[in-house]
Amino acid sequence: SSFTQNGRAWVTATGPDRYRRGLYTLFLRSAPHPLFTTFDTPDFQSVCTRRTRSNTPLQALSLANDEAFFESAQALAARVLREVGQDATPERWIERAGWLGFSRELTPREQGILSAYYESQRKAFAALPASGEAFLNADLRASGTAPGNASALVCVARAILNTDTFVTRE
Repeated sequence: SSFTQNGRAWVTATGPDRYRRGLYTLFLRSAPHPLFTTFDTPDFQSVCTRRTRSNTPLQALSLANDEAFFESAQALAARVLREVGQDATPERWIERAGWLGFSRELTPREQGILSAYYESQRKAFAALPASGEAFLNADLRASGTAPGNASALVCVARAILNTDTFVTRE
């Protein structure tokens, strides 16, 4: 392999650097971060005046399952519970999550879809409580919210973070 094909391992940071913005992600021309490749980052070898638009299944899978995005969904759910309160209705939680994700009120259709999704996830976690534990971080556990409800809210947050409205700047 040539000198530009050096493989590098991307190690997850620990301590205060763990949650720094992606803007500070180190990039190496010979070994770009995997998300850079998934989201069609230019090759760093030439000038790029305009980014190409793309929408691929791999991008959607990354937004739904990448550890950084999963932790972002957990943080969004924890913020909603902190701001709205653990005793609020799921509809209020979803309204706030939508506002934080989209910077606007949810449409009635969006609210209905997310509410139905929340309820289906809540029921699934009620049937298998252990499966919801993987969705909870320390903040969600400390919120005082029932684990199944908090886990279902994380699922709603993941859905919001994986929408075109959230991802794309028009």
